[in-house]
Amino acid sequence: MKKLILAIMFFVLFFALPSFAQTIYNQSGATVAWDAVTSTVPGIVKYQPYSRSDLVSTGTKIGSEITTTNVVLTGFTAYTLYYIGVETVFYPTATPTVPTRSTTKAWSNNAADCSPAGPFGFLYSPGINAPGNLRFSLLGLLKSLVG
Repeated sequence: MKKLILAIMFFVLFFALPSFAQTIYNQSGATVAWDAVTSTVPGIVKYQPYSRSDLVSTGTKIGSEITTTNVVLTGFTAYTLYYIGVETVFYPTATPTVPTRSTTKAWSNNAADCSPAGPFGFLYSPGINAPGNLRFSLLGLLKSLVG
């Protein structure tokens, strides 16, 4: 029985828990890249980037559709968590005004959508200034002695 419990603990510690880990980068902006999508049908492949601050919403569009496989993000709001998503938009040559969208978006918080480095997000924390003008305070010392 002890061996079974140890085996379960080993599995959880070394296999299950790391799959839930994600890296949160403290940056006010970033570049996010992805692998290109190819099609056997002639047409133009574009991508629509999204952002969201939770794990379940459909996200908010970032700019317009792009043909590159990366997006440069700037101006993250301080103390706001961001996950980045990308949707594929395909414009077939036969019907160039009727795009086909991917059925799902790839999200930076979803391990299945990320590189082997794992899921990630951004939380810009600009910090706060350190106190300044440090000095010895005889008055403070006297107050602490008197009570």
